[in-house]
Amino acid sequence: MTKKIVLIAGASGLVGSAAIERFAAAGWEVIGLSRRAPAKVVPGVRYRCLDLLDSESTGKAVADLKHITHVVYAAVNETPGDLIASWMDPMHAVRKGRMLENLPTRNTKS
Repeated sequence: MTKKIVLIAGASGLVGSAAIERFAAAGWEVIGLSRRAPAKVVPGVRYRCLDLLDSESTGKAVADLKHITHVVYAAVNETPGDLIASWMDPMHAVRKGRMLENLPTRNTKS
């Protein structure tokens, strides 16, 4: 059976950190990506701090990841200030789209 390796974007957030705990507890190899270091580090999980809005630095930071079998996308990028206004801002969707495009999901399995 192929080893299951999950890449979790948004690892320091509420959803991402919960996903990390569940996948790690289930015996998966887990790689967490986030802009900030997580408040709680789960033993055995590999963490990488990066900004998914920066495609060049993201590409360099994850260039060695070649055997990802699953991806969990829980990354969020709000405009500073009012959370609700941020989600209603048309640029919010544009930023989220760029972050998803920069996520290393293609050509990771070899």
